[in-house]
Amino acid sequence: MSDSPVPQGYFANIATADDDPDRPKSIMWEQYSEQVRAQWAVLLDTNPEEREIQRFLELHPAMIPGGSGDIGPGGHHGSDLMAVFREPVITGRGRAFEPDFMWVTRSSGLITPILIEIEKPSKRWFLRNGRPSAEFTQAHDQLNDWRSWFSRDGNAALFRDKYLFLERKYMNRPLKPQFVLIYGRESEFEYEGGHANPDDLRYKRDLQRGPDEAFMTFDALRPRYDQSNSMTLTMTVEGPEVFAFSPTYGTGPDVGEGALILGDPSEALKRSEMMTEERRAYLASRWMYWKQHEADRRAQSLAGRGRAWRPGVEYSERSAARRPLGSTARNDKPMPTSRQLPAGARSRRCKRRGAAASGLVFRAPLRLLGPVGVWGRWRACRFSTRGPD
Repeated sequence: MSDSPVPQGYFANIATADDDPDRPKSIMWEQYSEQVRAQWAVLLDTNPEEREIQRFLELHPAMIPGGSGDIGPGGHHGSDLMAVFREPVITGRGRAFEPDFMWVTRSSGLITPILIEIEKPSKRWFLRNGRPSAEFTQAHDQLNDWRSWFSRDGNAALFRDKYLFLERKYMNRPLKPQFVLIYGRESEFEYEGGHANPDDLRYKRDLQRGPDEAFMTFDALRPRYDQSNSMTLTMTVEGPEVFAFSPTYGTGPDVGEGALILGDPSEALKRSEMMTEERRAYLASRWMYWKQHEADRRAQSLAGRGRAWRPGVEYSERSAARRPLGSTARNDKPMPTSRQLPAGARSRRCKRRGAAASGLVFRAPLRLLGPVGVWGRWRACRFSTRGPD
């Protein structure tokens, strides 16, 4: 039996990822990891002030813990655009506060804000007599202030509306914040660190950590590969703005929605480190490319050209009406078979960032749904992939 023809216009507006081998490329991850760890070690040995630490981490968000499910429950879906906020102002009922960094991560069942406090690395956890230092006690108490804020009625809704800045607010997923204190040096818990029983003090320190808290020293920070595509944002009164990109950052189809909100990345790219001028200019052009792609997709959706497909059923995004395939309704169109799709888009499995290695993504809001995984569950699948840039 021959396949029925694909309706005209399905593949007319296709955006492509750039896989040109001669394009300006980012620094390789292995090289970046080695260089940034060396720079971090040098910085810590200079007895830096807290502001110097803050500035370094703002430019290297892959070093900031919490962005990929490594802190607390859930969070393994990452944050919107793999973005971390720098010095966000948290306001609502009760006293306002300003953590040094904050991720807002997700999982299938939770929204997990990760609020991070840093201090000057030379501050001590304990006095020589084994009592907690006043600096540590004060820093730890800030985490209690944050926890109290989230427990107040109405604050969770305010937080969700402000810091889940893309269209989806995930109202069906509860907020479960986690609180991180990055404090002191690992050398304090070695036998030359000034304490007679450092192992006992490490154990005592860990007992003071709450179930929704994490303690770590500055020596524990490492660049994480799963945060290699991260960025740092500043939340302004007008909304989020990009402050800096990770040196290994690259673009792709999933950048478009955020690019519409975040605007021009030029100033952020100027701040970003370990990038050539050619790479900065290239990323700016690709950012605008995906921004325009998303704008076109939305314009076509408003024009009623979008379709959402499921085997045996067609959905009209404009009317949300269900009709069986084969219906004589004016807008019904049969689902394309794999042989009718562009060659690179023929895939039997939906992958997390797309379905094929071609880098194709529909400008129209067309979605094909198919059975993947176990138990015959259905999962939305765009024929797209996170291309090189």
